[in-house]
Amino acid sequence: MKTTILTLALATVALLGFTASAEAGSGHHHGTPSWGHQQPQHGHCVQPVYKIRTIEVCRRQECRTAYYPCGRPYTYHVTIVTYRDIYSNGSSNTYTRTLS
Repeated sequence: MKTTILTLALATVALLGFTASAEAGSGHHHGTPSWGHQQPQHGHCVQPVYKIRTIEVCRRQECRTAYYPCGRPYTYHVTIVTYRDIYSNGSSNTYTRTLS
């Protein structure tokens, strides 16, 4: 486990170092100022990715058990909702929220 974490950390540091040096010495100057805009590279524009919408995929109720300080159990209900975010590049991200 420690080896995996260490390998991942070293790879991340190496990637960040490579990206910074590649940007610093890329030599691609288009003569226009960059006020937060993406500059075209190699003949094509890099479009920013943004969230288009969020949809509710599933909603369900669960019965859960908790305990009083004296040790006596009690039950309560929670609602579990699964959402999916759809992004402009066609990707999506699914996540779950628990509502009490």
